[in-house]
Amino acid sequence: MTADEHGRASTDAEVRAAAERWARAAGVPPSVAFDATPRTSTTARFSRGVLLGLAAGALLATLAVLVQGAATTAGAWPLLVPGVGLLLLHLARQRRRTAGPAS
Repeated sequence: MTADEHGRASTDAEVRAAAERWARAAGVPPSVAFDATPRTSTTARFSRGVLLGLAAGALLATLAVLVQGAATTAGAWPLLVPGVGLLLLHLARQRRRTAGPAS
């Protein structure tokens, strides 16, 4: 049993019926209300962050080397600029995908 904001007790059947009504009104399958998709594990998020940090660090290190020896490594600029652009695009897409609906 659960309680609503007024302190009234609700049975599981009432909660399930309310969720099914919500799903019908929202135009989504009732399973959406009951089968929540699991979140990405903390380990996976940490690993992804470390790998993304290493990629960004490698690009910044390459940029530092290019600035130091710009005359001798000018040919690497066409590779570095799109690399930074792709990294920023990936970050923007990832943030948009994980942001969720605005409230």
